[in-house]
Amino acid sequence: MKKITTLSSEGKQSFRFAIEGYDAVQVILEFKMNQNAWFYSILWGTFEVKNGRVVTGLNLLRQYRNIIPFGILVYHPENIDPITVYDWMSNGYEFYMMDESDIIAVEEYYVRT
Repeated sequence: MKKITTLSSEGKQSFRFAIEGYDAVQVILEFKMNQNAWFYSILWGTFEVKNGRVVTGLNLLRQYRNIIPFGILVYHPENIDPITVYDWMSNGYEFYMMDESDIIAVEEYYVRT
C-alpha cells in the first residue's frame, strides 16, 4: 500500500501510480464546489472510471476487484468523507493506492467481518 503524499488543495490534480508487472495507473482528483465533494477518475490501459465520488473506505474500486490489480483506500479517523478542497492538507485524510496483495488483505477483512 502506498500513501499518496503529493496531494494538495488544488481543485484538480493528478498522479501516476506504478504497479509492478503492469502499466502505470493515471489518477485524477477533482474537487467540485457545487457538490462539496472530491471525485476521482482512473485510466489504466482500456479500463476507465470517470467521476467516482471519493469517500472514506477500504477500497473505492472494490466493484472492479476481479478486473484490475489495484484499489484506492481513503482513511479518516472519524470515517468522515472529504468535503472541502483543503481536506488533503490538514484534516486527517489519507489517500492510499493498493496493489494486488493489499486487495487480497482487504477481501480477507471483508470475509471476517
